[in-house]
Amino acid sequence: MRESARVRLGSRGAVRWYPGAGFGALYVIIPVWAAWGSSGSLGPKVAVTVILLLIAAGLLFVPVLSWGSPRSGRHLWLLGYAALICTLFPFLGVYTAWMGIYVSCAAAVAFVNGLDVAFWIFGIAAAQLVVLFIGGDLSQDWYAILLGISVSAMLLGISQLRMANERLQAAQGEIARLAVAEERARFTRDLHDVLGHTLTVVTVKSELAGRLADRDVERTKAELADIERLTRGALSDLRASIAGYREMDLNTELAAARAALAAAEVEAAVPVSGDVAAAPLRELFAWAVRESVTNVVRHAHASHCTIELRADAVIIVDDGVGGGAGPAGVGTDASSGMHSGSGLAGLAQRAAAAGAVLSVTAAEPHGTVVSVKAGE
Repeated sequence: MRESARVRLGSRGAVRWYPGAGFGALYVIIPVWAAWGSSGSLGPKVAVTVILLLIAAGLLFVPVLSWGSPRSGRHLWLLGYAALICTLFPFLGVYTAWMGIYVSCAAAVAFVNGLDVAFWIFGIAAAQLVVLFIGGDLSQDWYAILLGISVSAMLLGISQLRMANERLQAAQGEIARLAVAEERARFTRDLHDVLGHTLTVVTVKSELAGRLADRDVERTKAELADIERLTRGALSDLRASIAGYREMDLNTELAAARAALAAAEVEAAVPVSGDVAAAPLRELFAWAVRESVTNVVRHAHASHCTIELRADAVIIVDDGVGGGAGPAGVGTDASSGMHSGSGLAGLAQRAAAAGAVLSVTAAEPHGTVVSVKAGE
């Protein structure tokens, strides 16, 4: 929807244009003064004054009003403004050519396309040349043409710079908006990955401690001590996530995976060390181990889980109830042990950011295979 004339006249670009245009419009005082100082009758003097005041107002408002029009409409605005100036010929004669600079200046501000501006600047210059050649003294008034070209070109440069600055400001605003969105997404991923894993393990250990309370007091105390350690660690991780500098350690996550799977009574084969993985991929693999083991403990109802670690890949296999998801790692079916959601979606985003690929597929005869592999 096009802006109304009132909105355009009060826009920020218009407010910036008015002071300079108003200063340029003051020059109509010179021909008005000359008209009233002549010995003619009152009627022509009044007519000249009215036309010149309209020309001054046109310099202020014609470019601004044309901004809401299509390209052809802007040409019509300028054509009407030029026609208004031509009405001075019966009163000022050849000296009307001096007023062509107002049309050139208006065109420099009205158009975005430099070719349209050039059309009006050089078109007015050509018209001035013809008028001065036929009816004036070109040897004395040639600089009227040069003045119109130079001032209009200067205004065009200023106008282009203003638009470039506005585009830059818009781009900076978009960058800031995207940065906020990215930070929100990062915090959502970290919150899910940090608290989701820890709360799952805490739940399993709490259930185990409840079953052991009457049979093995020492084991119960050990499980409760682990729960306290986990919650303190989760609190520390949460603070680090909020600060934005949390780092994942693959060896730590492998040890946590062994403990979580043991607490859930899942037989596990987990590497002792993560040093076999390429250094740039270790943090990503740590996130993959955490998310996958959390899903095994929470959803899969598995009895076995294997973590295979290579230099360029980590593969987590369980024999739970799940089927597989697509290659993006999200969107599992209703029976899948690896449920879709912010966890796998977040892991897919982390993998993509690191140039790796997340894959979630069905294991044979049942279960789920989660793999994160470096890209080709």
